[in-house]
Amino acid sequence: LRMIKPSNFQPDHPCWEYEWRNVYNLGSSDIRLEETFIKLFWRNGTDTLQTLPDNANVFLISLFGMDSVKLNGDPGSDGYVDQTTRFIDASRGELIFPVPHPFDPGSLDVALMPSLADFPDSLRNPAIYTSTRSSDWERFSHCYLYVETKGHSTTINLGAYNIVPGSEVVKLNGEKLKKDVDYKIYYEIGQIVFLSDKARDPNANIEITFEAQPFFSMLQKTLLGARAKYELGDESWFGITGLYKGVSTPEQRPRVGGEPSQSFVWDIDLNLTQELPFLTKAIDALPLLQTDAPSKAVLKLETAQLLSNPNTLGKAYVDDFEGSKTYDPISIVRTAWTLGTIPYGYSENPRAKVIWYNPYDKVPVREIWPNRDVTSEQSTQDVLTIEYYDTTANSPDTSAWGGIIHYINPAYQDQQNSQYLEIWVKGDVGVLHIDLGKMSEDTDGDGELDTEDKLVGGKRDNILAPDEDTGLDGIPNDDELDYYLVLAGVDTSGMSESEKRDTFRVLYPNRDPDDPSGDNWSYDDPRDYSHINGTEGNIHDPIAVRKPDTEDLDRNGVLDLSNDYFEYDIDLSSTHFEVPGTRSDYGWRLYRIPLQDTTFTFVEDGRVWHRKEIGNPD
Repeated sequence: LRMIKPSNFQPDHPCWEYEWRNVYNLGSSDIRLEETFIKLFWRNGTDTLQTLPDNANVFLISLFGMDSVKLNGDPGSDGYVDQTTRFIDASRGELIFPVPHPFDPGSLDVALMPSLADFPDSLRNPAIYTSTRSSDWERFSHCYLYVETKGHSTTINLGAYNIVPGSEVVKLNGEKLKKDVDYKIYYEIGQIVFLSDKARDPNANIEITFEAQPFFSMLQKTLLGARAKYELGDESWFGITGLYKGVSTPEQRPRVGGEPSQSFVWDIDLNLTQELPFLTKAIDALPLLQTDAPSKAVLKLETAQLLSNPNTLGKAYVDDFEGSKTYDPISIVRTAWTLGTIPYGYSENPRAKVIWYNPYDKVPVREIWPNRDVTSEQSTQDVLTIEYYDTTANSPDTSAWGGIIHYINPAYQDQQNSQYLEIWVKGDVGVLHIDLGKMSEDTDGDGELDTEDKLVGGKRDNILAPDEDTGLDGIPNDDELDYYLVLAGVDTSGMSESEKRDTFRVLYPNRDPDDPSGDNWSYDDPRDYSHINGTEGNIHDPIAVRKPDTEDLDRNGVLDLSNDYFEYDIDLSSTHFEVPGTRSDYGWRLYRIPLQDTTFTFVEDGRVWHRKEIGNPD
């Protein structure tokens, strides 16, 4: 076998020019060719036009030879791509331009389609064909496609995750469908699969409404209940039930729909059952009648009351700026983060040791927000603590770095409408870097995919088996001692275990012979976090998802090496970006970074890393 395309395709690769970049996905497969309408527009300020900048009588799409027949079948141009298999692959749902570089036509393209000699220079976008950075594509983009099509599919993606179970209402041509009869729904991934062929009709009118809850909510909810029951006799009792629900929020100015509330329901029920043997005998005495069960008299009484306060604060804000914010938070849960990949330009710098965790002792809310009203149930706040241990403390001319990275849920990857990046920080030494975008997944910089997920039949199943929990190095702990000794050129044959350990201590004085790779997971003492980020043995981590540890953050099966991200630097000793009035006596303060000058349409990763300033030994 010969590889024709590497997993990480770069412009300098010999095969780069052989990849098709003239095929565009229309967003759906198995479409109807005769009901597919495609237009090509270009932007002129706030206007969108179809014709050439210097000739309003010629449609831009006609330069590609793709508009020679009108929709009614008459010869001529009408601004629509011709409905022909030459340009539209209906089964795959793709639009195919007849030249290799449609939006930056060169001599080859003009030779294939002479009319492209008139392609306006102002609309060219060479970055599509010379760069892997999506930000470059967008910055030089001038044209866009309008696609209207019909097709049939049994699956619909709702565009949201974490759907509230039972909240969906699915209608087909006005008729409400039944779950598990007419359709199946996967609440976690927001997907509906229709079981009826009626839904495959392209002309079917499908209406779907649902509720989705965020993976992270500022609201804190408490639900308590109690039930007392006193038996009065056989099938007789007296019962009391109480249910309490409290919803609180750390927001001082909650918006409408996010108000703190309290509800209490009490219920009293009485059930009295008395057998009536005389009635049974009386009925049995009647001719042709015979009872098959004893007669009973049953008295059931029940009363309940709801005591509710829908807004314990007594007010909510509609137009208040602070109250009307929309947050797309990045998780602060420890297991949502992994060891940071190498920032661009830092491949030669040493990596500092980093430990990250959610402290067992939560931070009192008023240490962060001293003026906030709190109740006993919301008096503490979870935080993500990052400990940075500089390995170059005695080398002031060397800048070490250390950080962590987080794969952002696809539901939050489009941040083009976000205006600010906000982060609460405690600490005043060094520079904190925050990276947003698409980043290389190569944690150790060796260019190879390190993963616990073993290949079985040429595939990975993304399920962590006990024998796969070896850490990212792929070496079980029992084999690590021999591995590092052999790596150092030591012949271990005939050596006792104690001799191996003594030799290891000499060769690697900063490593533990019980864990040569330093990747073992353990968390026995609730305040000892030194091994909480280990990747070997973390199958026993009670809060971790049972998945293999891997460098493949987006789990697409490929080690992505491209870097296309924005970096924001916060000097922790400076007040730049700090919001005035937010600093507490304990050192917590809010940093707010404007994002208006950037376009975040694809934020796949978030990375937080810290470095020591050169010349600063701290």
